[in-house]
Amino acid sequence: MNNKRLKDKIAQYLNALHPSKYFHVIYKDKILVAKYFDRDERVELLQNRLIEKQSQFDDPRGYISFVLTEILKPLTGVTYVIFQVGDEEGEFVQFAIERHSMIMDFPILPGNRHLPYMKQTRKLLEDLGFTFTEGEITIKKYCYYHHKPKVADEFDTLNADFGRDNEAITEFVYRVFTEIFRKDPHELNVIVGTRESDLSKSIKQGKQILSSIISRYRSK
Repeated sequence: MNNKRLKDKIAQYLNALHPSKYFHVIYKDKILVAKYFDRDERVELLQNRLIEKQSQFDDPRGYISFVLTEILKPLTGVTYVIFQVGDEEGEFVQFAIERHSMIMDFPILPGNRHLPYMKQTRKLLEDLGFTFTEGEITIKKYCYYHHKPKVADEFDTLNADFGRDNEAITEFVYRVFTEIFRKDPHELNVIVGTRESDLSKSIKQGKQILSSIISRYRSK
């Protein structure tokens, strides 16, 4: 394992073992040094920055693209982003930020207004070049999937894998609000955060990463 992979693995281990912090590992004078910051504080700083910068954009698409660029930078601590207009929680677009992709999640929840928009949203995805898949979208980019409830506490969701395609996500978000929700995207609110489910898996992942580091060195 080379030095870069080693420091990356150690950073992954520390981040997984201490989910409330965000660790960055560097070499300094041939010594590994770990620096960290509070994850919630980092996310809050980014949230405030996104709000402050919004007035600088005349075109909503420019602002959406800016948001995507900022949240996908390293060490933000962000694992999801929600776009909505006003306080109407029933009309929003949200994305989960995965390691190599952004997954659009369009839930049909009791009390929200997404149900009438399902067909229109599927058509918009197809207009943007997405194809429908019967299985979970764990492999192919530019595919979408309709998850139907299997147990009582589940709900319908429409998911689409955008990869890290800033242009495609920007166009989708803009057109959802202008063509489907019929809302003014100049009034867009952006919410970023970290999912609790991401944090709850961390210690197990940390142990797996540490085990990988040890086994590689023992094999030498």
